[in-house]
Amino acid sequence: MKSGCFSDKKVSGKKGSFFSRLSSFKRSAGRVIPGASVPEQSPASGHSDAGHDSESVTYLVLTGVARSGTTVMTDILNESSEIVVFAEYPMHELVGKVDGIFDYHRLLTDYVERIQPEHQPEKPLDEKLVDEKPVDDGAGSSPEPVDSNPSEPASDQPHHIEALSSQKSLSDGVDTFRATRELAIQLKYRERAPTEELLKPILNHTFSLASGKKNPKIMGCKTPNYFDLANIDYIKDKLGNLKIIIMVRNPIDVVNSSIARRNKAMVGADVWPIRNINEECEETSRLFMDLRSVAERFDDDVFLIKYEDIQNSRDKISKGIVDFLGLEEPLRMDMFESIPESLRRYALSSEEQTVSHSWFGHIEAVWPTLDLTGPASSKRIEALSVFAPLVRCGDGQDMSSPSSRRFLLNGWSIVEPWGVWSDSEAAELVFSAQPGAGPSKVTVTLILSPCRMSDFAVRVWRNGEDLGWLTFSSEDEPGCLTLVRSEQVLPLGHLEAQNSMTLEIPLSYLEGYGLWNCRITFDIQNAVSLADNGHSADTRKLGVGLTHLAFS
Repeated sequence: MKSGCFSDKKVSGKKGSFFSRLSSFKRSAGRVIPGASVPEQSPASGHSDAGHDSESVTYLVLTGVARSGTTVMTDILNESSEIVVFAEYPMHELVGKVDGIFDYHRLLTDYVERIQPEHQPEKPLDEKLVDEKPVDDGAGSSPEPVDSNPSEPASDQPHHIEALSSQKSLSDGVDTFRATRELAIQLKYRERAPTEELLKPILNHTFSLASGKKNPKIMGCKTPNYFDLANIDYIKDKLGNLKIIIMVRNPIDVVNSSIARRNKAMVGADVWPIRNINEECEETSRLFMDLRSVAERFDDDVFLIKYEDIQNSRDKISKGIVDFLGLEEPLRMDMFESIPESLRRYALSSEEQTVSHSWFGHIEAVWPTLDLTGPASSKRIEALSVFAPLVRCGDGQDMSSPSSRRFLLNGWSIVEPWGVWSDSEAAELVFSAQPGAGPSKVTVTLILSPCRMSDFAVRVWRNGEDLGWLTFSSEDEPGCLTLVRSEQVLPLGHLEAQNSMTLEIPLSYLEGYGLWNCRITFDIQNAVSLADNGHSADTRKLGVGLTHLAFS
């Protein structure tokens, strides 16, 4: 579902606008907050949360693989007077929209760019600003110029032009441009508006106003498949006190629920993107690996909830969430109705069930034994290793295929038509095997960074065991790489190599939850980007690129 945003036109009554989108919260949570009303405003401030201590608020991201119970958990949380959770609204977009309001120089520049061409300056506004001297505001020397395009998440940012409507000096035509340009010049040499001071109060007021709750302690958004580490880092950087609740469900039941939505979509009764069982299984496997990455990265701030425990262990979940979020009252957990066993697999044909079990049957066998509900302890994160793809002798994986994402845990860039680059100091592959039937080696076809320097080096680890430094096999085998155990760094940067090389990695496994698990880590040292070398604008720190995996 596409999120609402600010419109360039008036927002009142505008379908899809920010405020109309927020008003849908009351409709979506009507059964949770019957007759919700707008809080009374404080005569002194005009805000419902006047005097509210922003630092005491905890912000929340509620996520999980789609069809894992995030909606019912949203309803449970919204039953509490201490919690507000917006449905289907990515948290970084909400934060980014509010944060972007305060960059007045960019706002005014955007406005000038929209003026009719005959009123445009001979050269761009930013160029003219460079030539202008700072406007003396009587405060002595002007501060240093500030960045007019602060860091924000990678999403389209709206033009908040409606905020200019209060500027009486601005009108259409030449006068508008001149007045706007003068104001922009002044703001260019002043401190950026105090976003950090205003961001949280405005967010808090928005949550309170949309929900009808006065001064809630927990405010956040529910978004399935919300596993982008950069977006979560952005939220933590802006808000600080962030907690993450992740719903985890048996992947076979996730597939079943998604295919049920697909079946409705095929007769025009629903809208759902997944069209076949193989596509759904590939997507589900990849998303569970992304979920695992979030749990490992933000472990201290993550609470896991096993879907089945909503019905079977209500007291455990209620107490766990109360402690995790610092609530004063227990949660109501009697809203969830269990799904009869006879209906759990109704959506899949016999052929589709066979495909689903070939992907996730090994997980279902151990699912009842997994203790997943609770804070993301090392033991629970270890249990998430069951989601690693199952491999057998003779299996292969083209790393240019979207399905390759299920092997990639941390440190990788996007999948490209040729394969995938590492873009971090450590890049990890994960997979699992049936006990006694696991492959003994994996042959990795890879390329090395085209912009590596003389001190570029790669060290390879297997389940925490140092396998050695990556080096060229010999001058007689230019297409082969090998591993050499050495305390000394073996640089790769000064040697020439073919575009594509192979590396054989012997495998061993860690036994856990009825499976053999393996994690291969490429420890990349002194990687540089193409931008660093002046070759292109690509800022990724490229290390190794994978094109194919073969298990034997």
